[in-house]
Order: sequence, then C-alpha cells, then structure tokens
Amino acid sequence: GLGSFYYMAYATGHAAFDKPDILWVTVSLVVLVSIILHGIVMTPVMRRRDRRQKSVANAL
Repeated sequence: GLGSFYYMAYATGHAAFDKPDILWVTVSLVVLVSIILHGIVMTPVMRRRDRRQKSVANAL
C-alpha cells in the first residue's frame, strides 16, 4: 500500500534507474489491484464470519 510508494520514492531518490516511470506505474498498478481484490474478497468473508458468529451465539 502506502509503504510501497514510500519505498519507491526512497529508492528512486538514492539510486539511478533506467526507466523509473515504468517502476512507478508497476507499483501503482499492483497497489490498485490489491485494493480492488481486498474490496471484492472481504465483503463475502465478513458476511460468512458474521453468519458463523450468529450461529455459534444461537447454539449457546
């Protein structure tokens, strides 16, 4: 996430890269895909967790 951008900024400030624009685009794409996947996956996971907790609470 945000740390990836920090490390990219640090690296590009302390070393020479042939094509830093490609690195920035790659990091940005990976972070964006990660955010989207987490958003898609977490809703069903949380619903399942809530149902399971309710089931356990009703069994007691």
